[in-house]
Amino acid sequence: MATVKWAAAATTRGTVLTTQLNSLANNARSAAGTEIDNGTNLDTHAVLELDVTFGSAPTATLPIVNFYLVKAIDGTQYADGSASADPGPETKIIDLTVNKVTTAQNKQTVIFFNH
Repeated sequence: MATVKWAAAATTRGTVLTTQLNSLANNARSAAGTEIDNGTNLDTHAVLELDVTFGSAPTATLPIVNFYLVKAIDGTQYADGSASADPGPETKIIDLTVNKVTTAQNKQTVIFFNH
């Protein structure tokens, strides 16, 4: 088996969601974010960062933000998933736990892609 090393710090591929998250209701989904084409870079992992400030503090016992990765295997035909269509459990990549506060929060994690 080959050894793979992380040789350099992450290179940004841009911001995926910005204003789509403004005024997002509790238990709601945003519209899909900006496409990130991985056909050239073939990244094996990504750093996912969430910067959020809630207008009112989350009330759930364990508040989380779900993240989904909707793929287009052939580069054109995307799997279902939008603000109104549930993308399905096979597209969920991670849940980030958030604090029950109205001050700024920053959450980060690394996700790995299966090619």
